[in-house]
Amino acid sequence: GCFWYWLLELEGCQIPEDLDTLYLGSAACGCEEDVDGRGCQVWNWLVKYDVSLYWETTSDKMFSKYLTSLYFTVETLTTVGYGDIQPTNDTERLYSIILSLIGALVFAFCIGSISSLAAQGNKTEIAVEEALRELTDFFRYRPVTREFQHQAKQHIFQLARRAPYKFNPVLGTLPVRIRNLLIDNVTVDTVSTIQIFKAMDHNTRAEIAWLLTPQLLRPKEFLYRVMDIGQAMYFVVRGELELLSPDESRVVSKAGPGEFVGEIPLFYHSFPNCCRDSSVRARGNVEVLELTKDDMVQRIKPFFPDIYEALREFAKSRLEFVPIPILKAMFRSKMKSRVMEIEKQRNAYVLQRRKMSRAAMSYYQRGKDGSLASNRAASLTASSMLSWGEPATAGMIPGQVGWGEELLKGPP
Repeated sequence: GCFWYWLLELEGCQIPEDLDTLYLGSAACGCEEDVDGRGCQVWNWLVKYDVSLYWETTSDKMFSKYLTSLYFTVETLTTVGYGDIQPTNDTERLYSIILSLIGALVFAFCIGSISSLAAQGNKTEIAVEEALRELTDFFRYRPVTREFQHQAKQHIFQLARRAPYKFNPVLGTLPVRIRNLLIDNVTVDTVSTIQIFKAMDHNTRAEIAWLLTPQLLRPKEFLYRVMDIGQAMYFVVRGELELLSPDESRVVSKAGPGEFVGEIPLFYHSFPNCCRDSSVRARGNVEVLELTKDDMVQRIKPFFPDIYEALREFAKSRLEFVPIPILKAMFRSKMKSRVMEIEKQRNAYVLQRRKMSRAAMSYYQRGKDGSLASNRAASLTASSMLSWGEPATAGMIPGQVGWGEELLKGPP
């Protein structure tokens, strides 16, 4: 605005006095006054816009002149251009060109800055959106039901809401003391609500909280089922879990906030203690924290052996009341059903190979004795097909007693 006002004083452009400036768009400067100083009139953008304002010299009118200059500048920079103020000579036109270019650059810079700010966003939100996009791409090319899709996406949202530090790696760059303070503060409404963690010092609580993964269960959703391989234990934050009998016919017990389930397989690796001894499902909406077996062995055991031993003794006490005979009987039944199809295919394979072996022996003997010379070629072909070349069958005739038996008796 100041520069546009300065143009009024920069160049004294004059045009012939007889020209009517009311409808005059532009005119060439260069009028010469006569000896009496007449015959010319001043010509600039303000004269064309408001000639009476140009000749005013009072302080309030000076402010009006500057406001008019600022008005023209803003209209040019914002590319509005109402057209009520126009340059009237070459100097003003040149300045208008420069001002228009500056306005375009400023506008582009503003748009670029706003776009950059919008694209940056929150790091955690970006990580969540990226995880959701990857899930969407996965579901697009694979037949996954909507229910399972919803569960997977729900887990991403729950993880971002309860453990945002798992999405943002910046905490790994902080000193351990500061990181632990931050994690302890972030998990104050989850980890710190569990009584066994609440009694610990904040450093231990933060180190364990770093390992815990929040999960949200819907009503009647199973956390795990009987005979599943145990890979994690779970701490209840909110809601209530139902522990069912091995046949899932009745509720044996319940686990509420502050309690934990599924710890036995983390300390015992032999059958059947490595498997779940019961099915566990959510009574309503239940929020739990998951501690995996790997983290228990690799992190808790070496750095917090007292906690590891305390949980191990708890699991040992709970194991005394597990109905092992009933579980073993049930496990045997389930194991039999699991391998039933494998045994069926194995028996079919053995019967087929033995049948082929007897047929090959028949052709071989008849061709060897000469009773059926036309079968000699078929006999040799069958013999070469069934002679596997393994040490267990080398030198033996197909169909001979013991032929191929060693292979059938070998390890699966």
